[in-house]
Formats: sequence, C-alpha cells, structure tokens
Amino acid sequence: MGLRGQQNEMDTSVVMTVTKLLTIQLLCGATMINRKYLPSLVLAALCSLSSVSYGAEEPSVSLDRPGAGVKEFKEGDNVPDQYQRDSLALKDWEKRHLKAPEKNEQWVEIQDKYLLVDIPTGTIKQMIEKSDTTK
Repeated sequence: MGLRGQQNEMDTSVVMTVTKLLTIQLLCGATMINRKYLPSLVLAALCSLSSVSYGAEEPSVSLDRPGAGVKEFKEGDNVPDQYQRDSLALKDWEKRHLKAPEKNEQWVEIQDKYLLVDIPTGTIKQMIEKSDTTK
C-alpha cells in the first residue's frame, strides 16, 4: 500500500474516532469532551473527511521503470523523457475521440490511460481513461 493509502486509512480512522466520541457525548449527555473543544473536533473531522474523498478521486497511472521501481503519475506531474518524444506521440488522436493537442502538446498512451503532455516540460496536462473514449 502506498503512502496515500496509509494517509487515507489514518484520516478515516480519525474521522470514525471523533464521530464515535461525539455520538457518545450526545447520547449520554456526558461532558467527556469539554464543550469548548467540540467545534474544533467537528472541524477536524470534516477536514479529514474531505481530504479522504479528494484523495480517492484523483486519477493516476502507474509505470514500472526498470531500476527505478513503480512510479505513479497524476495531472501536473512530469512524465519520463521518452514520452516527450515524437516517436511515442499518438498521431490518431482524432480516431480515439481525443481533443486536438495544442502547439507543443501531444497525446501519449501509458497502460490504460491517454495523457496529454506538454512537450517542452513533460508536464501531464490531462489524463483520460481509455474506456472513457470508446463512447
């Protein structure tokens, strides 16, 4: 499991713990948690929950590079140099239902995704699942 998965599990367990404590306090009418800390706990729980949902929606693609291990890429990351070369550019982007690349951009294919790459910098500008283009 990657670092992001561990963070999501930790965030989820924090949210569950805070939720349990708040539920017990409300049901029992007890003052286990001082009322001045209640708004802070609720805010912390909501912030943790929002980061869990955001992390789950972020698209990415993994690439196993010999000698470098598995690297996961997402929009805004830089691809390896070979994906900036014309030889790996998808020339039939229109047939694959992809938008026209602008000047200094090209579509490349990595595993089950199409990536729109800025050629000079190697930055991933857009990432699309192959299955989303067959509609």
